[in-house]
Amino acid sequence: MKKISFVLLFILNFAVFAQTNKVDLLLQNGEYKKVILLLKESSSSDSKRKLTKVYSQIGKLQKAYDVLNSISPKTVFDSIELAKINYKRGNKIQALISYEYIYSKHPKNLLLGLKLANIYYKNEDYAKAIKHYKVLIEKDSTNSYFHYKLARSLSKNNQEKAAVTYYKNAILYTENHSESMYYLADYYSDKKTTTALFYINKALTIKPNNIRYLKTKTRIYYLKHQFNKAIQTAKKILSVDPKNAYAYNSIGLSFYNQQQLDSATVYERKAVRLAHDNAEYQKNLGLIYEKNNKYMEAQIAFYLSMNLLKETKHSQLYHLGLIALKMKRKAKAISYFKKAYENNPNFYGALYMLATTSESFYKDKSIALKYYKRYLMTFENSDKAKTAYVQSRIAVLNEKQFFEKNK
Repeated sequence: MKKISFVLLFILNFAVFAQTNKVDLLLQNGEYKKVILLLKESSSSDSKRKLTKVYSQIGKLQKAYDVLNSISPKTVFDSIELAKINYKRGNKIQALISYEYIYSKHPKNLLLGLKLANIYYKNEDYAKAIKHYKVLIEKDSTNSYFHYKLARSLSKNNQEKAAVTYYKNAILYTENHSESMYYLADYYSDKKTTTALFYINKALTIKPNNIRYLKTKTRIYYLKHQFNKAIQTAKKILSVDPKNAYAYNSIGLSFYNQQQLDSATVYERKAVRLAHDNAEYQKNLGLIYEKNNKYMEAQIAFYLSMNLLKETKHSQLYHLGLIALKMKRKAKAISYFKKAYENNPNFYGALYMLATTSESFYKDKSIALKYYKRYLMTFENSDKAKTAYVQSRIAVLNEKQFFEKNK
């Protein structure tokens, strides 16, 4: 009797093995229709799981869900797979409820906890992502990936200062964690440039040709006014990616700040050609032309820049006003300064130029006086030199008005 049972068991196992081999061979050849027919012949849980996988691969998610859901009893992996299919089908809320429930029943399953945290992160629900990454760190405090993902979530949730600690932890537990070094460099770039350079240089020792890292290093040098080093680093970018518009723009601006305007023009024009829809690069080209006294070219660049923008155009309008002044077209300049101020009521420079230009253009000084008073009322603490000048002009114009009234 035992011998017969053993033979039957052997035959059954051999049949399953043969079916598995045939399924694998058919899948390798992409004959999924035959695989589906073959797997449907069996009612075993393993066959249903394979059938679920095939349906998922060919995009038939409802069928995949129905087949897997028919298995009883289900393993924890079946439940996770059902939640995953639900997520793919767009039933994100239901999927998250399922993940949360499964995780509550299996709190030691860190892979499941990570999956849940990553879904919240992907869905931009950073508060819940932060909560789950913190739980994961409590359970495995030396996992650098957990620290890194918590740092990214905090940063995305506008808690950049808090993120710094976890970036540093990620490096502590994985010395070559270049992404954490990169984000620390980015964080410190406009605060502590020496610290920023320390981290970005460490990242570049690990990935010397990483474009993102090289861009950050270029920006740090630019912010430190080390323009030659910014140019050198940007040229390194071009050695890796010869058509990188950011690199050409950085070199152009660096030459601009060194008063090498012809070289600045060459590189900025290349940036514009490579990224013709970039309003900032067009504006930068306009600034270079303006400083080089090429007013017609500057105006064209500023107009092209404005056409690429939907709302914020105050900077371009302001510089068009400055060009108009240099071309002795005060009425036009006043029009531009007024538009620049209306486009951005916090732009005190435009209001200041509107006031000073109005005073020199209009016989009726009350127009300029109105703008000066508005400036003093709104921007008294913005620029000491400008404020002092405005106060002196208000005093003079008030005195003139007083004497004119009492003639």
